[in-house]
Amino acid sequence: MFYISEVTVAFITFLLLFLFVKRQRNRIKLPGPWGLPVIGNILQLGTLPHLTLAKMRKSYGNVFQIHLGTKSVVVVSGYEMIKTVLVTQGKCFANRPDFYFLSLIGNGESFTFSLKYGESWKLLRKILGNALRSFSQEKAKNSTFSCLLEEHVSTEAVELAKDFENCSKDNNYFNGRGLISCAVANVVCALCFGKRYEHDDKDFHSLIEINSELQTASGSVSLLDFIPILHYFPSATLKAVHKFISNLNNYFERSIQEHYDTYDVPSAHGPTVKPYPNFNANTDAALLDKAIKVKGVDENTIIEIMAKRSNTQRQQTKAAYQQATGKPLDAALKSALSGHLEDVVLGLLKTPAQYDAYLLKHSMKGLGTDEDTLIEILASRTNREIQEICSVYKEEYKTDLDKDITSDTSGDFRTALLSLSKGSRTETLSVDEDLADKDARGSGTRDKILIRIMISRSEVDLEDIKVEYRKKYGKTLYQDIADSHKPRHSDSSLSLSNAMIRASINSTKITASSAKSRSVNLFSPADVPQPLDPTRSKKLPLTNPRINWEKHRGPASTLHSTHSTSIQAGHDIQQPRGDPANPQDVPQDSSIN
Repeated sequence: MFYISEVTVAFITFLLLFLFVKRQRNRIKLPGPWGLPVIGNILQLGTLPHLTLAKMRKSYGNVFQIHLGTKSVVVVSGYEMIKTVLVTQGKCFANRPDFYFLSLIGNGESFTFSLKYGESWKLLRKILGNALRSFSQEKAKNSTFSCLLEEHVSTEAVELAKDFENCSKDNNYFNGRGLISCAVANVVCALCFGKRYEHDDKDFHSLIEINSELQTASGSVSLLDFIPILHYFPSATLKAVHKFISNLNNYFERSIQEHYDTYDVPSAHGPTVKPYPNFNANTDAALLDKAIKVKGVDENTIIEIMAKRSNTQRQQTKAAYQQATGKPLDAALKSALSGHLEDVVLGLLKTPAQYDAYLLKHSMKGLGTDEDTLIEILASRTNREIQEICSVYKEEYKTDLDKDITSDTSGDFRTALLSLSKGSRTETLSVDEDLADKDARGSGTRDKILIRIMISRSEVDLEDIKVEYRKKYGKTLYQDIADSHKPRHSDSSLSLSNAMIRASINSTKITASSAKSRSVNLFSPADVPQPLDPTRSKKLPLTNPRINWEKHRGPASTLHSTHSTSIQAGHDIQQPRGDPANPQDVPQDSSIN
């Protein structure tokens, strides 16, 4: 037993010496102090490492090497040498060290802390530079400032001065660290989130506290960067760091989602339906009730109210009408109106999810299936929207959407639609270049491979796949699909692929193309879904499909109705202006290439 123990110890000692000698041979020979095994020169740095390194410079010169745990660190001093490293040879020293703590920030994909130097880093740096430059060039809201960036900084500086003044009234001295942190964080929030927070805002204080706690904990965790094996051992501090980072990421995600939910897409033609100023749901409900009951029906009042209120305001009016009269507003309008005006007004009363559910249900109602509608909705809606549609669909029609899709479609087309209806498609904003290259090589023209890629990749990845595909094969992905869809591709698969490629550019192009290919009339018979969704005038402004429509059809005034009144895309309700052009003359949308 004793003999075995001696052999084991001898073997381990020999192995450690072998690894140590091999490692020393592979290291760059630079001057520097000797360190202890495992921990290196960590203890020598003391509590004031910058002063210790300044003393070492006198002994070892402007370039020397120390060891912090298992990591070798090169210390550079002197103006000329630092300039050489950071400027002259900047690309050689552009990478970040492979530290464990940095991999925790941003799930290891942080541009600032963990992204390796390369093409992706260069692209992100260019985007970041352009964004910061835009703030310095964008006009300030207040004319006394030269740009938006100056306005943000100056506004926060004024608030900081007020805080300093208030604190100095009570005491002769105070710690301004927290106030300065708030000021700096508020400038960053103004640039990132588009708004500044009051200093007593609870969410803002929560963000500041998380950041401060993370900075405090990072000092203890930094030891793991130099001795990586330690992160496998239980650590209360490490758990706290994970918690802080998770809370920070959740805060950012909530802010981004809030931006998505409240963002009004700008348009060259101006906004469409915005929240009506001085809105009162009870007043609108009373006016609608009067317009419905008056002899001959006051259509102009109904149009004026329904067309100039946002979807949220219409839902509030709908609830107010129900409470005041005891009757559903949609039932009252249905009995008072007729024809295309009835179709549009009833459509305006639905939420976007209700309207999409209605379109999907009617596309699978009766003989035949309207595959274009299925493709248009499921290929262009976000995961969150699809999940809401499925919930509303089940509530309205007492059945699951996937069951109806299963019974009304077949083959690969059904598989693709069922996958899209789950609302689990990748929605990352970053491009996976390796994945795009792999997909471009494997896309080919087979239905199964093509559909698998189309239904699972994010919009930005699909856009990159198109670029890579054209580079490798000399023709566009859409052209390849169209040329070879017979006999290997069904028309449904081709249409789905077309829609997914369009969605990777802009979902409004699906809407415009769908309206173009189905009908020149904005309105359709009651039993046929309408190509333009009246419920999405805020989230998906009608001016965006209008711009794409005009590329195909000419002026948007051709959107008209045979009814005495009609809605022109992007404008208020107007009288019709002439006849639409021949739908056969519409050119193919080259943007999908």
